[in-house]
Amino acid sequence: MAIKNETVNSTNLGDNEIGNISTWSIPKMISLVKSTFCSNGFTMVERELLAIKKCKKELEDMRGEVSKLWEENMVLRRKGKSAEERCNRLLEEVNSMHEKEHEIIDLRSKKRELENEKLKVESELEILRKRFEKLDKRVSCLETGFNTVQDKDDSKNNNKI
Repeated sequence: MAIKNETVNSTNLGDNEIGNISTWSIPKMISLVKSTFCSNGFTMVERELLAIKKCKKELEDMRGEVSKLWEENMVLRRKGKSAEERCNRLLEEVNSMHEKEHEIIDLRSKKRELENEKLKVESELEILRKRFEKLDKRVSCLETGFNTVQDKDDSKNNNKI
């Protein structure tokens, strides 16, 4: 049993609206069918409407998934092309590296020197940190002592007044 796409007077629903049934929500259609059909017919129509709603939702979900997969496919194609171009550039670089082998040896030597220098600087930095901590403690002690002396002087001055 199919509902035709026609104008229906919905006074039976109590809302006094006239409209195209294709624009109605499923609950509104169910209310109309419930008020005009017997219970068996209503149950059958309700099941069909809910099945249609479920199918539409599944279709919408599938369209979204297909669209997402299409976009992922396009991204992967671009990445593949980019990877191929990068591979060709790297191959050219490798070929030129054979010509520059002595430069590589020099760079490795410089790297070792920089690593050694880095270790030395880190060691010196640690020594300076420890000295700073000692000085910070001494300054804190001096400030505490100064505040104590200042508080005593303030209390003497207040007693004189």
